[in-house]
Amino acid sequence: MRRSESSLLHGPWSDTDPDADTLAELRKQFAARWTIWRSLTSWRSSGEWCARRIDGGGSLRRLSADSADALRSAIKETER
Repeated sequence: MRRSESSLLHGPWSDTDPDADTLAELRKQFAARWTIWRSLTSWRSSGEWCARRIDGGGSLRRLSADSADALRSAIKETER
């Protein structure tokens, strides 16, 4: 059985990101050591805040959090 097409499945998707400024700030703050992004859920809505250590050093290489502030705190804690 074929599913009917819908705007949820086939876009077009909005290019506006309400978290763009916060994401840019985090990327700038930790640019030398971390790659930071915002995940998407299967419904194309914003998901977790994620970070991956660039140099691969240390025991913890990837982090995720529910908010930008929580991710910032987790990165700072990891770098201590």
